Amino acid sequence: MSKKIKITLDPGHGEFGNPYPYTKGYFEGTQMWKLAGFLKTELEKRGFEVVTTRPRIIDNPTVDNRGRLAGQNDSVLMLSLHSNATADITQTSVTGSEVFLSVRGREHKSLAEKLLASVCRVMNHNSRGVKERTLDGNPNNDFFGVIRNAANNGCTCAMLMEHGFHTNPNDAQFLTVDSNLRRLAEAEADVIAKHFGVIIETPPYKLTTADARNILRHVAGIETLTLEQVKLYDFNKDRTITTAHALRILRIVAGLDPDAPSSAPTLKVGDRVMIKEAYAGSAFDAVARSTAMIGAERFITEIRTEKGVNFALRLGMKQGDKSTANTTGFAKARGVEKI
Repeated sequence: MSKKIKITLDPGHGEFGNPYPYTKGYFEGTQMWKLAGFLKTELEKRGFEVVTTRPRIIDNPTVDNRGRLAGQNDSVLMLSLHSNATADITQTSVTGSEVFLSVRGREHKSLAEKLLASVCRVMNHNSRGVKERTLDGNPNNDFFGVIRNAANNGCTCAMLMEHGFHTNPNDAQFLTVDSNLRRLAEAEADVIAKHFGVIIETPPYKLTTADARNILRHVAGIETLTLEQVKLYDFNKDRTITTAHALRILRIVAGLDPDAPSSAPTLKVGDRVMIKEAYAGSAFDAVARSTAMIGAERFITEIRTEKGVNFALRLGMKQGDKSTANTTGFAKARGVEKI
């Protein structure tokens, strides 16, 4: 069995380090600890061995010990996770992410650039670039202790990533949402895995009506899709997810899509409820609900036209079904009766 590639993650500061000035109750130290946990999980899914400098949220080792750990455990990468701040917290318009790379690890600049690009894409803001910062004018000595001590102990692929500015209200709000931190973790793990040539074979994912519901809730602004979900649902590879994608998934599940993969599942008894939930959502605004209902009517028409009564039976529907709409929509659920 081949030896796993080892990576050290360093969630910056301690539990209550650097409070968010405009998002009360949140701290850089806490949010970066959460991000490190999500990133550790994603990297382990991809086959890496991951060490963290703060296994517990209350841990707060010195920067020297954090960097030293990466060198002593033979990590190929030490990534210190932070969010930035302006010296004057009233300068709330400053935004963007940046990464500081060890002056002794310039050969790893391409990895730093790709990681930075992935963070900026997910956070939807500008890149402030890959940078170096030296101590006391010594061109061979890093300013940041965590990077300096990693490099001094043999891990020259050492970098400190600033994930936006927690003094910027938009960046700060983004970093308070766990699903956003998961998206960052997925994006960064993908870059790291590709850089080190780690390819994990996964079995084909089988779409269900729950996936259509996820998309419609995303379109309605109720929840945010993860990067993995976007990749799964983005049939056109244009990074745009619309109600049309939900409709296609329902067609795939129903066996109506000639281009569907051979592993596509079939509809089963009980999926009618999932379809209703998919189209109705739970808190659609009027516009989103109207758009969803148009899609629902299209889908019902296609079922009626292409599959007829046999398809209705596969769904567990009866022609005399008098089911009514739920409180949020699926107007004219009686259309289902006519399948």
